[in-house]
Amino acid sequence: MTTARMTEQPKQEKKQPNHLSKYTGIAVKMASILLLGVFAGYKLDEFLEFDAHPFTILFSLGACILSMYIIIKEVSQ
Repeated sequence: MTTARMTEQPKQEKKQPNHLSKYTGIAVKMASILLLGVFAGYKLDEFLEFDAHPFTILFSLGACILSMYIIIKEVSQ
């Protein structure tokens, strides 16, 4: 036997991330984006004194579209 064979160590397999933690992270990102969008729209409507809350609606829809884009991008990887 050669010394090269004796010194070889078995290769360690890379651990794959747990699917539960991956999808939990995606859900937390989605919730935080949605909450941030609604909060920013609400505060802008409050600052500009709108009664119909147009910025809350627009920011929440924009946050929903953004979070769906992020989910699709991360799940397809």
